[in-house]
Amino acid sequence: MNENREALKKARRKKDILSITALILILLFTGGLVGSSHPSFCKSCHIEKPYYQSWKESPHNKIGCLSCHQEPGVLGFCAEKLKMVRRVISNTLRSYRKPVIGNVSNASCLKCHGWVQKKLAIREGIRVSHREFLEKAYKCIDCHSTVAHGEVSAIKEYPHMDKCTPCHNKRIAPTTCEICHVKGAERTVRYTGPWAVTHGPKWEKTHGMGNLTSCIVCHEEEKCTKCHVLIPHPENWPYLHGKNAREENSNCDFCHIKSFCENCHQIEMPHPEGFLPIHADELKEVGEKICLRCHAKSSCDLCHTKHAHPGLRFEKKED
Repeated sequence: MNENREALKKARRKKDILSITALILILLFTGGLVGSSHPSFCKSCHIEKPYYQSWKESPHNKIGCLSCHQEPGVLGFCAEKLKMVRRVISNTLRSYRKPVIGNVSNASCLKCHGWVQKKLAIREGIRVSHREFLEKAYKCIDCHSTVAHGEVSAIKEYPHMDKCTPCHNKRIAPTTCEICHVKGAERTVRYTGPWAVTHGPKWEKTHGMGNLTSCIVCHEEEKCTKCHVLIPHPENWPYLHGKNAREENSNCDFCHIKSFCENCHQIEMPHPEGFLPIHADELKEVGEKICLRCHAKSSCDLCHTKHAHPGLRFEKKED
């Protein structure tokens, strides 16, 4: 009888221990799920502190980190928790990648900003329809990667003109200024993208630093040719530019410095006076490939095969 009572007590004690252990594990698991969803958990990693501070000072500081950095839905929640475990291990072992790059999906942005799919967004003098961007599979962070983290963001993408001109090129979309630019709007804020640099106060020196193929979106070619030859240069320009470069009024140096020529030619260009008698020595030094970048093989034959001398590898050709 006593043995049965002792056995029952042991069974109850074992059951109680298992129940308490299970309860503790559930509490720890629940606490971990809840705690790891709070921004303070992100801040606990040393490398994340600048991102936490920039988020705290941003207009998004009422929105938790995971509202943006976690895919919506149950699957997104579970996937993010698995990533959290990996991040904790990486932080402990100091094996994480630098800089820290956090992806944000369009679905996360559109939870709050879904209205941009239906209405025009007008801000800082610019009117934009986002529907076309979303239909073309652009990501929100292609233009707005610094949202919530500002200048500490590892990748900085802004909505500047260079993002617009690939489509607003008269073929895909019109180039009329008033479509996007609101008249009379305040324009004090502008992102310093390539377009802003090439159209800034020192545009005469900087306008060639951008994508030259985008110039004709707004400017007629005649605008360029007042100062330049054909700009942008046509595809066959490398084979044609030598004649222009030798002309007395050549203006190549408006855009190109001397070393720009030498990067390709690897020899003084244009060839100096008295080059012809010594060109064989130059050939030995730089190699035939360099010469053939500009000269056709027949250019050599024109002189050498009609005036061949003993010891040369050319065979004389009769007229």
